[in-house]
Amino acid sequence: MDEFLCTIESKKISGSLNAVPYSISNLRTHFNNKVCQINSLGYKWGGNVGELTAELYGVENWLEGGAIEGEVAFNSEHIDVSSILSWWDNISVAENKPNNSIFLPSGSDLSLKIESKHLTWDAIKCDSFLTRANVTESKLKIINSTTKTLEGEVRVEGSFRPSLEGWVLNLSGSADGLSLPKLFNCYDNFGQNTLRAQHVGGSVSVAGTSKMGWGKDGLWSSESLFANLHVAISHGSLENFEVFDDVADYLQTHRLIAPLVDPNDLRERLKNIQFDDLESPIYISSSSTTIPNISIHTSAMDVSIEGVHDFSGKIDYTLGF
Repeated sequence: MDEFLCTIESKKISGSLNAVPYSISNLRTHFNNKVCQINSLGYKWGGNVGELTAELYGVENWLEGGAIEGEVAFNSEHIDVSSILSWWDNISVAENKPNNSIFLPSGSDLSLKIESKHLTWDAIKCDSFLTRANVTESKLKIINSTTKTLEGEVRVEGSFRPSLEGWVLNLSGSADGLSLPKLFNCYDNFGQNTLRAQHVGGSVSVAGTSKMGWGKDGLWSSESLFANLHVAISHGSLENFEVFDDVADYLQTHRLIAPLVDPNDLRERLKNIQFDDLESPIYISSSSTTIPNISIHTSAMDVSIEGVHDFSGKIDYTLGF
């Protein structure tokens, strides 16, 4: 290909993507048969607002379907993950075969920097989002991702790649100091009505690894979720937890079980309890969460708990007093 030089500038380009209007503003790009430089590209689409800059190498190759190399940076005011996933769901993933180049042409190597003041994902609201990643022909590697949410901080690294079943996401990292009431509110009490946001107080920190998958149809499978987590709760509390009323009622009518316990005194002490900081492993597999035996030292009494909570909302917990 003969050497060429081109400059493209535009104040505004508009259209629609995934049936959602978009606009591109202040576009300024220069390229020849070796390098493409995007000096400015403002965008608005589906709640995503920001500016893109890029420097891509080997223009002559990738214009002919060859490898893409270079760096792309997103400096965003806001990222809306739900609109991006909606677009992803409408891509015909089934036509892509995992052994082929899924993300980029063979031999590609693209560095990404994604920075945003705000990020939302359904009910989750994050601030100061920053991700550095690398994309090759069949792998998205998350080198480092950090954000602030639910009064805490999250740090994650991992990878997203095709598999024989479809797609797989591996993550490792930590979330420190997340507000328990806000966490329960955000996830709609994790699909159950026994322990709710108004009952809990304190903060939770989580560290560990997880793996989840999507089928070739692009649908997430709860059966594919596996996690090995270490959970720590600080300044924890329970207030007006109805289960404790049930326990007191049971002891009231079955005095022989605990003849030395005054059910009314117990009921009063359990209305608002504070418990010592605690730590425990938690395991998630096959659409269920397993909590091993935990000893909890509280202002009212010492309690032990263990059990399983599946994703359909079924709970099987054992409480010991």
